[in-house]
Amino acid sequence: MVDVSEPPAEIAPAPLAPAAAPIATAARAHVPAPSLVTAAPLGANTYGMTIGGGYTAILPLFLVEVAYGVSRRVDLAFRYETVSGVFHYPQLAVRWAFADLGPWTLATRLGANYSLFAVKSDQLNLTSTFYLTGDLIASRPVTASTDFLAAVRTDFDLWEFRVVDGSRHATGTYRFDAMSFRLGARTQATEDLSVYLIGALRVPTESFTYRAEQFYVLPTVEVGGTFVW
Repeated sequence: MVDVSEPPAEIAPAPLAPAAAPIATAARAHVPAPSLVTAAPLGANTYGMTIGGGYTAILPLFLVEVAYGVSRRVDLAFRYETVSGVFHYPQLAVRWAFADLGPWTLATRLGANYSLFAVKSDQLNLTSTFYLTGDLIASRPVTASTDFLAAVRTDFDLWEFRVVDGSRHATGTYRFDAMSFRLGARTQATEDLSVYLIGALRVPTESFTYRAEQFYVLPTVEVGGTFVW
């Protein structure tokens, strides 16, 4: 006979398994790092700097750029390039990262530029142009530390200033001058330093209008390092 006078013994609950650590999603693992090279903005009150070099055709190229993030998506930058120490290209630009489409970041960059070619002789001889540029930039992470970028740029000349044998001439030009196409990548080398490689091709507007006597393209390879702090 079964004795039912005693209550049944309580059964201890099974121990709970420890909660699994959250799995990082692709979006979280591939957040674009702020950079002057890609379309990703620096962010408010953030500084950036790029130092690079390479070749334009067969001529050596050196560049330096500094920038400041004036808001979450807008940066103000100053860039200086020189080719062989003879051609000089300072630029003051504003970059706006205006959209995020999935993993892609889209940005535009508007620049005021001055190009200078000067030769020292018995008399000063120089050719200079003031022009505007507009860039459309797209970039996306491809790994946790590497971004891919593509960009297209157009140049619009405003005026040209020449000094030849002491004679000065200023002329308004007001024309589209060239388009440039760029492909490249940026990768995180250390906690503070990113390195990048960019290939570019500059195609003058005359090339699109079949003026063969002025047809030429300028390939450029650029490599360098970029910092954000």
